[in-house]
Amino acid sequence: MIIICLGNPGTTYQSTRHNIGFRVGERLIKTFGIQARGKKFHSLYFEGTVQTTSVRVLFPQTYMNESGKAVHAILSFYKKSPTECLVIADELDLLFGTIRLTESGSAGTHNGLKSIVQAIGTQFVRLRVGIGPKPAHLDCADFVLSPFDSLEESKMEMLLEKSVSCIETAISSSIQVAMNMFN
Repeated sequence: MIIICLGNPGTTYQSTRHNIGFRVGERLIKTFGIQARGKKFHSLYFEGTVQTTSVRVLFPQTYMNESGKAVHAILSFYKKSPTECLVIADELDLLFGTIRLTESGSAGTHNGLKSIVQAIGTQFVRLRVGIGPKPAHLDCADFVLSPFDSLEESKMEMLLEKSVSCIETAISSSIQVAMNMFN
């Protein structure tokens, strides 16, 4: 399984809503002791196991709207199908703390997912992590590039644990089982 954690590189974006994919990925590699393997595929690259399944975890170092480059590069190198990918992304249209696992679908308004869909098509698993609702007075870009408030940060631990448990279930049981448990 190839796990793609979406976010923007650099300290400027580190604590923003758009980087929740990186935060979930960081928790995943810490929880399972997944090891850094350097920079490959336009990404920070990690390898390890979740339960007994080999995983490769990428943190693309392109900006969000070019994430497809990293995904295409690793799938081409390992000759893997898009169906063997799980992409973790923020979701503006889900309430903070909600997660939604899907087997395929559209990119919606998410530029990182749009880039991946353009590069490999729509047949990849998505874990959408809720960061909403967006206040009416903010535009989407300003909201996703803003930090979480203190109340959200106080609930972050539970959200990260739930997201990692969902990924673990999807890998060790099945996508369907994980969808039934966590959606």
